[in-house]
Amino acid sequence: MCQVILTYQSAFAEPPWNETWSDKEIIFDLEFALSQKNPIVLVANIDKNILGFTWGYDLPIEKFPFLEGKISRKTNYMDEIAVTGNSRLKGIGKLLGQNYLEYLKKQGSNECVLRTDERNLASMTLFKRLCFVPVLDNNKPIYDPEYKSRIYLKNKLGGKNGN
Repeated sequence: MCQVILTYQSAFAEPPWNETWSDKEIIFDLEFALSQKNPIVLVANIDKNILGFTWGYDLPIEKFPFLEGKISRKTNYMDEIAVTGNSRLKGIGKLLGQNYLEYLKKQGSNECVLRTDERNLASMTLFKRLCFVPVLDNNKPIYDPEYKSRIYLKNKLGGKNGN
């Protein structure tokens, strides 16, 4: 768990996030994810060294009312994905994302949604490679109501990613 916390803290301390997370807050975030319907946690490691992780769960639409009608009813929310700094740009994030999406397909999910900061070119590139596209409302991307540069992206699992 300690390595997950360190990975989380280091990844989200960098621009554009510039966030400071305590151990307790991260544990709360993970426990929240695990308490949701159909939680998923994937960890990439070599020789017991964690290189990255991702987690998510079935999207609780009541927490995302602005997505109502823009996504399918059986949608998963990829809540977090992070790779340690010295392990980035080696395909670990892509592998985590691919495995996450494959798992969702096998579980019968229709779609995966996530939120990222559009100023983070590395994450935008990663999600584009994983076939995520913006969630649209009247042909305009949907952004987080609280964080104006954080965009919602979706991947229609096994299907066309149109809106």
